[in-house]
Amino acid sequence: MIKLLSVAILAGFCFASSWAIPPPWQYCWTDWYDIDDPMSKPGDFELLDDLRAKYPRKICWRPRKIEARTIDTHIPSFQTGDDFHIFSPSQGLVCINHDQTSGMCHDYEVRFWCPCRIHS
Repeated sequence: MIKLLSVAILAGFCFASSWAIPPPWQYCWTDWYDIDDPMSKPGDFELLDDLRAKYPRKICWRPRKIEARTIDTHIPSFQTGDDFHIFSPSQGLVCINHDQTSGMCHDYEVRFWCPCRIHS
């Protein structure tokens, strides 16, 4: 009886904890977001906290991944040759102009891998 109760408690714990972190197939990409232009600052700053402030409730609390692409031609960030000071799902993207061989960062937009929202 005690062994059966232990298994039931463990199964209940596993089931309950599975709701806290969705499995990978329940994640989706957000829309693309852009709040900065590399001409307006010393680079392109697409910081997660600033994006959340401008787009409330659009980006989850703990994104799993980040993608970036150029605004104009949609070239993925890894194909541009730009060096990134920050490129992280927990912080966002920072590209500093003077770190680039061209002297200027591309203008990027970013999106995040977050739990999917289920709409009825």
